[in-house]
Amino acid sequence: MMLCLIKHRGASPVSDVLADIQKHFGRENFCSWNFINVDEGSYMTLIRRIHVRHQQNAMSKPAPPGWNKTIEDLFEEIKQGKRLFSTGDELEWARDYERSLLPSGIVFPRGKQIWESLHECDVLVHYIFAAPASDCGTGRLAAGERVRISEGTTDPKPIAVSFLPLRYGELQGGLVPADVLREPLYTNYALSVKTAYFNAHFRLVEDAD
Repeated sequence: MMLCLIKHRGASPVSDVLADIQKHFGRENFCSWNFINVDEGSYMTLIRRIHVRHQQNAMSKPAPPGWNKTIEDLFEEIKQGKRLFSTGDELEWARDYERSLLPSGIVFPRGKQIWESLHECDVLVHYIFAAPASDCGTGRLAAGERVRISEGTTDPKPIAVSFLPLRYGELQGGLVPADVLREPLYTNYALSVKTAYFNAHFRLVEDAD
């Protein structure tokens, strides 16, 4: 099961939040966390993803009738203080609901495939650091840029696609801000977009081996 928690600046220290999670779910179930800074306009939000072990035979509960919330909806409710976190089941329900909104015939890109942008398009840029923290921003890819789909996803029908440009080094300066590049712990970047957007803006040029 995975729990997601958004914490605003000025709230309790990280150590206090982690202590509360361990108290409620048991120290033995607490595995790891990943800090992601997200720009929400005039302030910085901290989304913590706390991975909690689940038993091998644990099954996700079915979504309640009429469930129509996306992952963005869940995060917005946390930001507004309507909820403290989203449970793993709720995140799965949100992903399933988002999949149900995808048009028929949608293509789910596979790892190692090469795709090419049909025209200039927006992308989410993930800045990766050698620390339990990451940040993200937005960027643009020009028409004709080729990208390789990232490997490692266990979801055969992801609602978002992760990839790297073939001209990784050449594009880095335009996709990653100078102040991020100067950070000693910065290591690399990655790109992603929603699956439907990817289908509309890219074409397959080389299949995986």
